[in-house]
Amino acid sequence: MKLSITTYNIFRDWSIETLCAELPKAGVEGVEFRISSGHKHNVDLTMSKEARAEVKAKLAAAGLCTCSIATGCRFHMADADELRENIDGAKQAIELAADLGAPRIRVFGNNVVDGVHPDDTAMQVGRALRELAPIGERAGVDVLLEMHGDFNDWRLNKKAVEVANHRAVATLYNCDRRDVVNGSVGTVWLEMKRYIRHIHFHDLLADDYPYTELFGLLAEDGYSGFMSMEVSMDGDVAGNLNAQAKKFFELRDAALKT
Repeated sequence: MKLSITTYNIFRDWSIETLCAELPKAGVEGVEFRISSGHKHNVDLTMSKEARAEVKAKLAAAGLCTCSIATGCRFHMADADELRENIDGAKQAIELAADLGAPRIRVFGNNVVDGVHPDDTAMQVGRALRELAPIGERAGVDVLLEMHGDFNDWRLNKKAVEVANHRAVATLYNCDRRDVVNGSVGTVWLEMKRYIRHIHFHDLLADDYPYTELFGLLAEDGYSGFMSMEVSMDGDVAGNLNAQAKKFFELRDAALKT
């Protein structure tokens, strides 16, 4: 289990230079860049090849890597032109990920449109993922469908991934209290663990999600991938980073010892 951050929320105002200076101090190894959101890191689809190489080199010099590109691409919409725009955007994100050495991009389902059966939406999302899959495979980049929005429901996420039916398509698990049943995430984890290749976690200091159990399940299954901090907090960014990182390593180390 390796610690990474997503630039969404508290890290949106940190430049590449600040990320490289501050993240290693907290034990962070990976950066997941949220693109198309005007973040100060300026990693985006419009970057030149030279700028991409420069970012990659700066991260490497700091002992960091780009662990993922977090797109806002969504594949649920009924409008065919809008859907095509999102699929094409994901294709560009795959190229960006490859240039930065990132092994994955994040995409969304995301919603079930009013009047459309959920299974039909999952089928549409799955077909979009299937179109992206061979492009991702050739680039060495997985396409991960985040459990988010209506697609936080494991049934929809799993159906879309299975419709895609490709080794370059998998799931990003987003720690969400909706997964908790009788205080446990075991049911959802059992259904989805074979597809999960990346994880987003939120406030580890809160008590509304069973993180101790999750870390135990990860250790039991031998999960060795990244877990990205996605925390909604303002104020002392470095202080919040250090507090969350400290808790992360406490939970990880305790789980690995059992």
